[in-house]
Order: sequence, then structure tokens, then C-alpha cells
Amino acid sequence: MTTLTAPQSVFTATESHLSPTISGLNWLQQFSLGGGLDAITGDYTTASALADFEVRESSRSNQSLDLRIIQNENEFSREIETSASGSYNFDGVQVGASAEFIDKISFSELSLTVLVHHRTGYEGYDQIESPALSDEAKKRAASDPAGFRSQYGDYFISGHLRGSNFVGLYTCTAKTSKNAQEFSASLSAETPELFTAEGAVKFEQMAEKHDVEISVSYTSVGASGTPPVPQGDLTPQTLLEIYEWFLANETGVPIEALLTHYSILDPALPSTVPVAPAVFTELREMYQDRWLVRALYRAVPVPDELRSRFNHFDDEMTSQTAELATDAALRQQLATEGRQLLADLNDISQRQAFFALLAGAHEPKQGEMIYEKIDGQQTWAFGFSSWHDPAVAIHHTYQAVAAKGKAFKKQKKTLEVGPSDGKLMVGWSVEAYWNDGTDGHFSKAVERIIGTDHAAVFFASLGFRGYHWGLTVYWVDAADYQF
Repeated sequence: MTTLTAPQSVFTATESHLSPTISGLNWLQQFSLGGGLDAITGDYTTASALADFEVRESSRSNQSLDLRIIQNENEFSREIETSASGSYNFDGVQVGASAEFIDKISFSELSLTVLVHHRTGYEGYDQIESPALSDEAKKRAASDPAGFRSQYGDYFISGHLRGSNFVGLYTCTAKTSKNAQEFSASLSAETPELFTAEGAVKFEQMAEKHDVEISVSYTSVGASGTPPVPQGDLTPQTLLEIYEWFLANETGVPIEALLTHYSILDPALPSTVPVAPAVFTELREMYQDRWLVRALYRAVPVPDELRSRFNHFDDEMTSQTAELATDAALRQQLATEGRQLLADLNDISQRQAFFALLAGAHEPKQGEMIYEKIDGQQTWAFGFSSWHDPAVAIHHTYQAVAAKGKAFKKQKKTLEVGPSDGKLMVGWSVEAYWNDGTDGHFSKAVERIIGTDHAAVFFASLGFRGYHWGLTVYWVDAADYQF
């Protein structure tokens, strides 16, 4: 029997059809109405292809106030989508003043960022009325469409959205990942109004309850004058003074750009670019990774080697933006660097969270004698022997001590691992093998094993009897845990 299958398509799009309009692009300091933007390079040009124009202003405004918690990659990615995501090759590595807070967000297994975002904005864009090409631009479009694009770009800035933003950022660092999760859950359940005196006090009380330290910062755009400078470090309460000043001095400035493709003014101008849609999708993923790398980099202790790699990646992403859409090898190189940095930073975050648990791990007191008993406990375990994430690679060293009884001689021996600069002890376990109540006892021979470079456990028989014990010490490479 012959099975017929549909032929597979070998067609791959090699060009992208550009949208007639793009809204919500972050307004950059160099922008002005009528200026042009290149979809492939992201470059802006002040050379305007437009004839003289008037601007129709929007008159209706509204306000919003939102609290958001950023504790993981998914939450941060949603924030990027809302606040800093651009189309084509726009808005890839830089954001306007209204979204500067993105570059202050950090998160890890032990930390999270709380955002309180006040926004006042007009409901519509101030737009150029009846835009038209200048006579010179018309001639260039008719005689040399490629030259027109090279000079003026693909889009012109046809409008801007005026508004003002004030964002309070509260970087919250916990002692353990459990504390961070419980604090986050408490915030989500109670949602304190941080931009009020009562809410600020409640927030600090919640942080104290969960053993969380808070660092406060803010960004703002769209107010005239100089904000007050509080004495000492900012706190949730002293930030209120700056916020109240901001409310009293809001003026509104351009915070978003509206783009219109030149083909709207002259249908003969091509609305395509010689870049496959898949390339722009790839760029979007690369920029997303770059923001994630930055956020994690701010949150964890970074060794010199990784710091050098980060600086190279970040500098290349910034300086090579214009080439990314047309240079496949460069995209592959930087995409690979970005993914590896993300993986390595996530590993550090996991190891940091694991390391934070060592100080609280229970152990018996030094010299406390623990006896093997008939029908009693035969295995004792302290600390950690495994971890849920492969970034924490736990090794083990096993030793046994056994001896027959001797007249008038008590059997005793201390088993040790370390001291060793290369090992960090994270757990240990003892097993009694005779199981009949005659195996004697063991005791910890040092003040602390877990979190140190030295494990020592003393074993002794009952009277002149023999014994048989096993000791397993669990450890990680100390070089990975220099926190």
C-alpha cells in the first residue's frame, strides 16, 4: 500500500511587510515630530521628508497607579512586553526616560523588585495634521526610492503621547528563598498602598516580619523643577516626599511615539524591507535575553571572568544594533553569548540560594553523644545530600570504621574530611551497621561541619566491644560559593 503525503513547502520569506503604523514606541531624547526611523537598523534621522505641518493636540488625560512584583523571568518578561518591547529593530537596547526603571529591576532566588508606577497621560496622541511629503522628498521618492529610504528611513514620527511617569522601585533581599517567596505572597495578598504613609509603614513591617532588607530608588519624567533631596538613604516613607513633590509639579512631556510608514503618503514607496520576518523575531528574543541578563547581573555576585563576558556582550549588543538584522553570524554569536550568560547567572542565583540555607541547617552540638539502640534509629542525616537544581553539584566522601572487641580496650576513632580549601561541607550522615544496640555512639568532633571546610566525627564502642559505622560527608566545590 502506497501512502501519499503532501509535498513540503520549501518557500521561506526573505522580506518583511512593514506595518502601516506603529504605536507605543518609547520616546527617546533625540526624537522630534517628522523625524525618520529605519526599521532594519533602528537608526533615527532628523532629516524630515515632510512639508511644513501643524500638530493637533489631545486634550483628555487620565491617571493610573499600579503595583507589580518582579520575582522571576516570566514576570520580568511581561514587564518588558508592556514597557520596553519594540517592533522590528526599534527600541532594542535603549529605552526612553519613561521606561528607565527597566534598567533598575533585579531579581534572583533571594531577591525581588516591587514597582509602584504612577502614570498621567493623555488618552490620544498629539498628531501631525494632514502630513505630506515635501517637494524635494517627492522628487527623491519618484526617482530613487532606495535613496529616499537611505535618507529618510521607513517611518516618520507622526505623533507623540504626552504624559508623566513616577516609578518607585523597592529592591527586596531576603535571607532565604523561602523568605522571599513568603514575602512576595504576603504582598500579593495584602497589596499595601506604598504611596501613602500608612502603606509605607505596613510595607516596612511586612519586610521586617519576613527578614527582608529593602533598598529604595525611583525614576521620574514629566515634572518641572528639582525634587527634594532627603537626608540619608531613601526609605519607603521618605520617598513619599519626592512623590508628593512630583504630583505638584507634573507638566507632561512626550513619552511615546507614533510612527507612520511613508507609503501612506506615497503608495509607490515600497512597504517591504529585505529582511525575513524570522530575523525580526530572532532579534526580539535576543533583546529579551539581554534585558534578562542585565536584571540577573544586578542581583547576584559576579566573578571577574563572568563580568568580563557580560561587559563584552552588553557592549556588542549596544554598539552593533544597526548590523544585527543583516549579519546572521553576529546574531548567532551574540545570541549564544546571551543564552550562556543567562544560564550561568541562573546557576549563580541557585547556588546563592542554596548557600544561604547552610547557616540554618541543624547539627548536634559538639561532643553530644548519640547512641545506636535496639529497634532505634540506625541512620542520622544532617544538612543536604542533594538539591533540586543541577547548578548545585553535591559530591560525597564515604568512610567506614569497624573493629572487633578487645579485652580491656575501648575502640575509638575520629573520621575526617578536610580541612580543605577546595571543599565546602553541606551535609553529613552516619549509619550504624550492627543494629543490635551494641554499636556504641558517635559525636561531632568540631563545633560546626555544615558551611565549613572540615568534617570530623568521633566514634566509640560500648566498653570493650567492637563497632561498625559509616560516615558520608556531602560537599560542594568551595570556589563556586564565594558569597
